[in-house]
Amino acid sequence: MDMSGLEPFFIAPFVVMAIAIPLAYILTLQIAFKKVQPENRRLRPASVWLLLIPVVNILWHFYVVWALARSLRKEYCSRNMINNQGTYGLEPGIVVFLINVFLIGLAVIARLQHAADGHGELAVAIGVGALLTQGVCLCAHWIIIAIVSGELRSR
Repeated sequence: MDMSGLEPFFIAPFVVMAIAIPLAYILTLQIAFKKVQPENRRLRPASVWLLLIPVVNILWHFYVVWALARSLRKEYCSRNMINNQGTYGLEPGIVVFLINVFLIGLAVIARLQHAADGHGELAVAIGVGALLTQGVCLCAHWIIIAIVSGELRSR
């Protein structure tokens, strides 16, 4: 059976997910910022869309995570609410940033090792593990932000 020509049908779902998931995550962050009163915000809600800019998004994600955690903390305090989600998603968000930095370093090492001796498989294997860990932490951050901002809506 000839399967040539079917590659787009196999690749398309992954492309759609690679676009839809980051957009949904960024939209969740924007909604969370919008639920915070302007005087308690550390960042304008529309600023989260700068996460779509390659390379810039690595450092910007760190700042967005920090600003959102601080903004939510301040909003909860101003409403005299109790937060049951710890530090408003700060830890998993920072872990995502640290893994991004680690992956960049690992990519450089793998490239240098491959150029030197034609190998680099260990760095790639470690990178895959780090990437999976990053995905888990990003999901944890996303869930915490959705829960915390959902509690703001109900008040």
